[in-house]
Amino acid sequence: MRPKTFRAARNQILYKKTEPGTCNSCSMRAQCTDNKTARQVLRHREERYVDRVKSYRGTFAYEKTLRKRRVWVEPLFGEAKDWHGLRRFRLRRMEKVNIEALC
Repeated sequence: MRPKTFRAARNQILYKKTEPGTCNSCSMRAQCTDNKTARQVLRHREERYVDRVKSYRGTFAYEKTLRKRRVWVEPLFGEAKDWHGLRRFRLRRMEKVNIEALC
């Protein structure tokens, strides 16, 4: 499907409807849409990245990284919250958060 328009306020792409005959001959039509004419797809602009990351789930490297994160990263954030009252950072962006965390 080709993009039809872009909604800047919501950062979404609206794709053109398919030709009516295309959907009627498809075997997956019942799972895809119940519209009588055709299907119209609306996706977030960065959703291709979300799809790519979701495809990593279940791989050995992904599971290994999650185990490391559980041991190395998450306890540090828990300590910062409990011991130092750091519920949230005042500054935004990675560089500024790193400066705030190191001070």
